[in-house]
Amino acid sequence: MPTLARQAPAARAGGERSWLRSVVTSLTYAPLTGAWNLAGYPAASVPMGVSSAGLPIGVQLVAAPGNEALLLGLAAQLEAAHPWSRHAPAYNPSRLAAATGR
Repeated sequence: MPTLARQAPAARAGGERSWLRSVVTSLTYAPLTGAWNLAGYPAASVPMGVSSAGLPIGVQLVAAPGNEALLLGLAAQLEAAHPWSRHAPAYNPSRLAAATGR
């Protein structure tokens, strides 16, 4: 199943919204991720491409309780078949180093 129900909103500074408003917003974008955790089922979100806006798209995998090894094995197979980018497309570590003096 998809990790998100729709494209995520723009990031906001911490504390810009109330706690309750943040929870409601999260539930509209990721309505099923927390439910599996509460139900006791192991779940993992794995990257599966990018949207037309260049944002990552994830797929949530869910296994029966006690099958964490199966779930992690499947995630490892998917990563081996289609390696995942470790950084956002616009991330440039040398630019970050220059900006922070590190």
